[in-house]
Amino acid sequence: MKSFITLFILAYGWALTTSSNPEKIMENQVKQTITDFTQAAEKRDVQALEAVLHPEFRVVLNRFRGAENTTIMDRKTYLDMIKGGKIEVSIIS
Repeated sequence: MKSFITLFILAYGWALTTSSNPEKIMENQVKQTITDFTQAAEKRDVQALEAVLHPEFRVVLNRFRGAENTTIMDRKTYLDMIKGGKIEVSIIS
């Protein structure tokens, strides 16, 4: 019985430090979002990108298409340009 209680306490402690750790859960969610974005962007899957991107998503482009300044593109414009084949998404590993 003593070994069962010890085993239970160890298993409970391990569970608390791994699966219930809010920081670890958040880290895994961030990693999954990055993976989802990368896969959707590589496939040019606009529907999957819409599911991943925040409504206030913005892209900041320096000298986009030869412009002299910085361009800020909102989510809708970004997705429309991908859908229309006007921009290529490059993922740098």
